Amino acid sequence: MLLLMSFIHAGLTQGCTWNGVRYVEEATWTDAGQICSCVDGQMRCSRTHDCANPTACMYDGLEYQNGQEFLHPADRCGRCMCWNGQVTCNRRPCPNPGCSNPITRPVQCCPVCDVCTYDGQEYQNGQEFLHPADRCSRCVCRNFQVTCNRRPCPNPGCSNPITQPGQCCPVCDGTV
Repeated sequence: MLLLMSFIHAGLTQGCTWNGVRYVEEATWTDAGQICSCVDGQMRCSRTHDCANPTACMYDGLEYQNGQEFLHPADRCGRCMCWNGQVTCNRRPCPNPGCSNPITRPVQCCPVCDVCTYDGQEYQNGQEFLHPADRCSRCVCRNFQVTCNRRPCPNPGCSNPITQPGQCCPVCDGTV
C-alpha cells in the first residue's frame, strides 16, 4: 500500500500543466491537432497526421500534397504551400502603381494603372492619338494594348511628290 501511495504522490508532484489543466506523469491528451504527453515533468507535443497520407494538408476544405503550392483562396496575392502536414501562406507585396487611380482586375493580384505606354509616352485607356513617327497612323489605347491603323494616301499624280511638315500624305509640289 505504501508503494502505491508513493507512486500517486510522485505523479502529482511531477506532472505537467497545460492551458491551466494539471496532468499526471505519462498522461497523454490531444489539443489543437497535436498529441501531447507529460514525460519527466515536461510537456511534449507533436502534430497529428492523417495516417493514410502523413504529408497531405487540409486547407479551406481542400487537400494539398506535400510540397504543393497554391493560391490563397481569399487573397489573389497570397501564395500557400503544404509542407509536412502544415500550410504556410505569404502575401506577395505589390509595388506602387505610380498613378492616382489604379485598378485591380479580377485575375490580377496587384493594382495597376489603366494606361498604355507606347514609344515612351503614357496614354489613358480609350485615348486616341497620332503615331509619333507616322502622321498617317492613328492609334488607340485599349486594355493596356495600343493598336494603330494607317490611313491610306491617294496617289498624288506627280513624279516628285513631297510631304509637307505636319501633313500625312504626300502632295505635288507644283511641278509636273
